[in-house]
Amino acid sequence: KKGDAAPGVKMAGHLVFAALAEELKGEARKGAMRLVREAAGAAYKGGTLDMKRLLHSEMSDGVFMNPPMLAAAGMLLGERKYFDAAVRVLAAVDGKTLRKDGLYRHSPRDETAWGRGNGFGALGKVLVLSYLPQEHQSYGEVAGSFRRHIEALVRYQSLSGAYHQIIDRGDSYREFTSTCMITFAMIRGVRLGVLKLADYEGSIRKGLRVVRLRTGKDGTFVDVCAGTGKQKSRAAYYRRPAILGRDARAGAMALMLLTERLSDGVKW
Repeated sequence: KKGDAAPGVKMAGHLVFAALAEELKGEARKGAMRLVREAAGAAYKGGTLDMKRLLHSEMSDGVFMNPPMLAAAGMLLGERKYFDAAVRVLAAVDGKTLRKDGLYRHSPRDETAWGRGNGFGALGKVLVLSYLPQEHQSYGEVAGSFRRHIEALVRYQSLSGAYHQIIDRGDSYREFTSTCMITFAMIRGVRLGVLKLADYEGSIRKGLRVVRLRTGKDGTFVDVCAGTGKQKSRAAYYRRPAILGRDARAGAMALMLLTERLSDGVKW
């Protein structure tokens, strides 16, 4: 439908078609490629990258919501403009939300380093690196930024292996989805050669363990932060509900992580 590939969550959802386009052949691949082109094209207005629309949320979630899809389009469609667009959007989101200590504030409204907001940051950058050619002039810059973010995050990983609802506040609850995304980012970073296994193997193992422990055989999860928009204070992030039970978002993140874990060739 018209507008379904709009920048934001709807564009990110098209990553499934990018993945299919890499695997399918014939007419099925053509269909997936059409949706990839539609998604990437939605980032432009009158042939110009629509930065105002791409950055309208002002949240660190934006590292994931648009750049990976643009980078995927660059690889699949063979058009450099999409790589350049992905890098440009990354830099703009970082300018609004990346703190000096290497963590992401959720939005300019407040300095709080929300857990899932940092999960989106780690996930988004490692996915861009999965598509961005190493010879691209900004590859080293994006890789370095990703490494610095991971270095900042692991300093706050709990003894259990989880990451907190507020990353740098150990008195906030240990949150499920951020743990999945950050652990995924580490595994993919090792696979890409951007991170060294020797530096992060312990953190990855702890992350995988706590995700298994907090995933029930009946499809329930422990401490999944409810949907969260821009909050005005740290106290508001402390108060965000922790879901104990079934949650589609948590299930998707767990499947994504465990699929990556099974694909990387390391016996965890």
